[in-house]
This record gives sequence, C-alpha cells and structure tokens, in this order.
Amino acid sequence: MRSWLDDMLDDLRVALTGPVGRWRAARLARGFPAGIVLLVLCCSVYLPGTFRVPPIDRDEARFAQASRQMFESVALPAALQDPALHDGGLLIPKVQSKPRLNKPPLIYWAQSASAFFFTAGNPENDAIWMYRIPSALFATIAVFATWRLGCRAFDPRVGFAGAALLAVSPMLVWDAHQARADQLLLACTTATMWMLYETLARAQKPTRPRLYPILFWIALALGILAKGPITPMIAALAVLAYCFKSRNFRQLRALMPVSGLIITAVILAPWIIGVVRTIGFDTYWDIVFGETIGRSGSAKEGHSGPPGYHLILLVPLFWPGVLLTAISIIRAIKRAQGGAAFLTIDEQTERITPPLRVRTMAALRSIFAPAQGRRAELFLLAWIIPSWIVFELIATKLPHYTLPLYPPIALLTARGLLQAASRALDGVDSFSAMLGHKIWLGIGAILCAGLPLTIAIPFGSWPTKAAGALTAILSLVLLWRAWRRLTMLQFGGAQFLSVAAIIVTFAGTLGVLMPAADGLWISPKLIDIIRAHDDGQTRPIAAVGYHEDSLVFLTRGRLQKIDDAHAWVRKNPRGLLIAEPGELDTTKIQSPTLTEVGRVRGYNYSRGRLTDLIIYRAGP
Repeated sequence: MRSWLDDMLDDLRVALTGPVGRWRAARLARGFPAGIVLLVLCCSVYLPGTFRVPPIDRDEARFAQASRQMFESVALPAALQDPALHDGGLLIPKVQSKPRLNKPPLIYWAQSASAFFFTAGNPENDAIWMYRIPSALFATIAVFATWRLGCRAFDPRVGFAGAALLAVSPMLVWDAHQARADQLLLACTTATMWMLYETLARAQKPTRPRLYPILFWIALALGILAKGPITPMIAALAVLAYCFKSRNFRQLRALMPVSGLIITAVILAPWIIGVVRTIGFDTYWDIVFGETIGRSGSAKEGHSGPPGYHLILLVPLFWPGVLLTAISIIRAIKRAQGGAAFLTIDEQTERITPPLRVRTMAALRSIFAPAQGRRAELFLLAWIIPSWIVFELIATKLPHYTLPLYPPIALLTARGLLQAASRALDGVDSFSAMLGHKIWLGIGAILCAGLPLTIAIPFGSWPTKAAGALTAILSLVLLWRAWRRLTMLQFGGAQFLSVAAIIVTFAGTLGVLMPAADGLWISPKLIDIIRAHDDGQTRPIAAVGYHEDSLVFLTRGRLQKIDDAHAWVRKNPRGLLIAEPGELDTTKIQSPTLTEVGRVRGYNYSRGRLTDLIIYRAGP
C-alpha cells in the first residue's frame, strides 16, 4: 500500500533524474534555499536537549567550569573573586585551583564570550547551555564549509548531500550537544582544508589570488589554538600526499609558506609567550609533550584500542551516511588514480580474479604510481587516508579523534550516492554490497530503537517510557520504508528516509527522554538538596567517593573532593558532606552533630555503576 510519502519520493526522483531537473537541483543546491535547509537541519538535531540536559561528566563539565572561571575573572568585582579560582585570567584556564593547559585556550574564550553575551556580563546568571552554544555554532560552520567545498569540487548537489549527511551523523550530533573543543576543531580543520583546496585549484594559474592562502594560514592557526597539532598534522599530510601523487611539489609555493608562517606566529605567539612567562617553559613543554607524543606512544586514561578501531566505529558513528561509503571510496580511488585498476587482469577479455599476491602487489604499486585522474577525489583521499592511518596507529584512541576526517568522507559518499541514484554506480547490487546493506539496516535499527529505549526504560518514569517507545516506533517505521526503497535500489529515497529516521531519534532522545531520565542525573538531585540547606551559600561542601565534575560545575567550584570524611567534618563544623553509605561512621564524631538531610540513588554513567549517596549537614 503506497503512501503520500512514497508518491512524493517518486516524484522527486523523476524530477531530479532528467536533464532539466538536474540543472534546477544543482542551481538550488548551490544557492540560498540550500543554505536555509541546512540551517534548519542543523537546528533540528543540535538544539533539542541543549537547553535542558544537565552538565555531562566529565569533559563537558570541566570545559564549562574552566570557561566560567575565566569569565568570572574579568566580570566579577575584585572583592568577589577568589584568587585560587580566578588568578588565571584570560590566559590560564583553571578548573577550581588546577590549571587546565592540556587544551589550548580558544574554546574557553569562545565559551566565555557566549556566557558573557547571554548573561549580559553577569556570571551569576549563567547556565550550562550558554557554554554549549559555541559547539552547536561550530558544528553548523563545519557543515556549511563542507557544503561550499563540495559545491566547488563537485556538482553542487554533492556538496549539499554531503553536508546533510555530515550534519546528522551521530558523532557530530552528540559532540555538538556538549561544551567541548571537538566541534571547534572540526570547524577550523574543515575551513583550513577548504582554503587549501581553493589554493591548490588555482596554483597553476598565472595570477593567483592571495586571499585563499592567507585564509588558509589563519584557519590553521585557529586550529592550533583549538586543539594543538591536529589541524596542522591533517593539512600537512594531505598536502604532501596530494603533491606526491600528482608529482607536482611546485604548487606548494601557492601557499605562500614564508608569509603563512609569519601569520601563524603572529596569531599564536602572544598566548604562548604569556603562558611561558607565567608557568615556565619546562612546565609548558611537559604538558605539550604529554598531550602529543605521550598520547601517541601509550594509552592515556585507559583509552586504547587495536588498529581498525576507528574503521569499525565509523559504521555507527556516520550512520546513515555510511550506506555507500565503502563503494564510494573505492570508486574515488579509481577515479583519482586515473583508471589504474588492479581487480581484473584484462578488461578486454574474460574477467578473472587474479591471485591475492598479484592483487596485493598491484595495489602497492598503485600507491606509489602517479595519479592521473580527478584532482577533487585525489584531494579528499589525501585528506582522509594518511591521517586515518595515524589515528589508527597511535596508542590512545577515542571515537571523536577521526571527526575532522568526516567531511571528506561525507562528500565522497554523497558523490557515490548521486551516482547510485541515477543508476550509474557499479557494484551496488553485488553480494558484498547487499550484505553491507543488511549490516547498515541492523545498525540503523539498533540506533533508532536502542537509543530511546536504553534511556527511557531503565531511567525514566512511565510517561518517559511511553515517549521512548513512541520515538522508537516512529524511527523504525521510517527506517523500514528506507529499507523497502533500498531493496528496489532507490538509493536517494532510502537515504532521505534514513535521515528522517535519525532526526526523529535524536529529537526524541535528546530533546525529551534524556532531560526526563531522572535516574541518570545524580548531581542535579544533589544540588537541589544542597541548596535547601546551604544557608545563603555559606556552608563548605565536600564529597567523598563521588567526585564527578558536574557537581563541581553545579556548586560553582565550591565542591571539595576529599578522601577522609571524618577529618573534613571536624575541620568544617558547619559543612555539607556527600558520602556513600559506610564512608562515614557518625559514632566516631562526637562534635559537631551530623544530620542526614537527603539521599540520592542513581546510575553513575561515568563509572558504569549504581550509586547511593547520603547528604549530611554538620552542626545546626
């Protein structure tokens, strides 16, 4: 039984496959209407939950607290400032009394500016969402930069489709909801690579515009201020691989390297000099070394994984765009190489599969052979492959490390998607492709049903459970319709419906279910009890056994993380203490008197276990 949605998708497919339809679609995909659609798409997946979800442990709470203290250091009157919290100013980010220099300052400046704008300069009125807005903004900038790069390198429809697939990818959506540096890094890296492509595309012209290389170096410097060496590493590996495969290193002169290094130094030097003068060169070098070489050589904080870790995670983290990623990248390699195929011996005779040894040697030769095909595909592959290998080889691994490589993956996937939609992409009906489609369907079902139900069933009330079930059902209905389109090899309709399914999943999970999942949010429950017994914010606050940074943020940095509850109570006879049962023996404390004023139970997702906490009030 056909629905209005099926009719609409069929009409759209017919309109886009004809020559006039393709021309009109390309014109729309390049212009203002496409920008509005992308903006609405970004808002639909980045804003739900941003204003209602409590602070997330642990990175988000640390970033937000450091930015808040930086904001307070310039906005609070001197009489209200605490030297231990605010002596870093705008130069040294601090979480409570500890400097936080493992990340450069740009994200803290952006978050502080956001809080300043939304509070009209009053830190007392801030909230966690004010520190999240820059992440949503930078994610949107990355999507728009991907769109413009795709319009420049390919058909504008590729740019639009690639930007849309990037915008709804789970990795990007989740990070865009957190006050962290990853979206800033993504925006800076995408802008850097866009300007690099514009520069290299004009490298052979007699008169080369200077604007693009200047913007390249500015974006590169901002990328360094965002997250250190990641942006320059990706850009350097990409440009070297591109020049090597194209056998033309002279085009590097178009980047104006001398002027560019001066621009970069001018942008970076003031902050670096200020930090070195404050904490010393040796201390700062140890921090930089530990965050770069240290993370590469040994796994930090238990974040490790074998080679192939990021490749496996790409499937769920780039869903639903991963539908044709593998076959699209293989196609891009062939087009970039210029037809140097090694899967068959002689295409003029019977197609035979060569032995593995022959195919391996042919593949190795193609790596070092000059590329004679399309430069756009070559550039995007040079952006992806060398840096991906680096991320797979370093010891420390986290899922978001490869996020700056998602834009070129999205564009190459969109390129293959448009070819498949017009029935011009070979291999989409092969056995391996069909197996991949079934894996894609399974991952999609896990995401569309698993995300809302995993939040709603264990942690929500009955209305929340009902909302979770409704979200899962709507998402699965759209996914099933996408699968029906896929079985008919209608890839455009299948991709459109799968994007709609993941939007429904995100809107329901992040906008409705997570804010209502009381069992997840321990720190907000604690802060409600603390405020009821804090006597005008005059009582010291401490926690033993529960040291999550969300509570540090919600107490505005007042929380003391302690190990000896008895000694702390004796030193703070009017304090409020948070402890697990058994951490505090009240019979050992004769004075002051201790009163249990509240109890909170919930799931500590940072430690992966259920937590039971008691709040004690010392003294009257």
